[in-house]
Amino acid sequence: MNKTLLLAGIATTLFAFNANAMDFDQYISAKGAFVKMENDADVNSHYSFSGMNHHYNKILDNKHKDDVWGMRLAYGAATPVKYGKLRGELEFGWNDDAKDSSTNAFKVVTPSTVNATTETSVYSAMLNVYYDIETGTKFTPYIGAGLGYARVESKASLPDNGVSKKSSDNNLAWQIGAGVSYAMTDNISFDAGYRYTDYGNVKDSYQMNVAPFGKPFDVTSKNDITSHEFLLGARSVSYTHLTLPTT
Repeated sequence: MNKTLLLAGIATTLFAFNANAMDFDQYISAKGAFVKMENDADVNSHYSFSGMNHHYNKILDNKHKDDVWGMRLAYGAATPVKYGKLRGELEFGWNDDAKDSSTNAFKVVTPSTVNATTETSVYSAMLNVYYDIETGTKFTPYIGAGLGYARVESKASLPDNGVSKKSSDNNLAWQIGAGVSYAMTDNISFDAGYRYTDYGNVKDSYQMNVAPFGKPFDVTSKNDITSHEFLLGARSVSYTHLTLPTT
């Protein structure tokens, strides 16, 4: 529901500008990203023991965090609107592998432990919309939102059990954020911003052995991937206008 409302809001914003202001300045941007990735892991097992079937054991249910680097490249266009400019862009992004390791209690009859490691990477293509607020200075604050595609790739390893499993999912992603740009020249702007991004989740299923039982247990996992992103980069504007017909 929230994603549907965000999509409707972006579409409304795209078409809610002055019908007489149809000249678009093109731009490209490149940004480095410091990303605080959050992996909300929910791992469950199903097993049978001593003639009792379908036991349920929650191996893991908590959040893991890792700080990684990323890159964002975008092509967009801007048009004047009341009190500022409206920008729309297509942005491609990549985040480095977020890594985590943990030791988790596995209680059946005799308590045991499971050592687990995970690696998660994200590739994205987002349609973003920004509103630049005119201040009459070289500083221009902005707010924005985006919706798009994310490919989430994950590798889970249980070294004590000889399990190493790769999985991936293609998800609908969304983000909101704000920032400020500084006009170094008429064509080049320095840009700093923050975003919260939800990349969706990645699911998997596999089997593992837990001592001292020596038999396979069915395991399912779901990892919800979100991030807090701090971006720093530059935007280059071309004043070769794209002109659309007015209504």
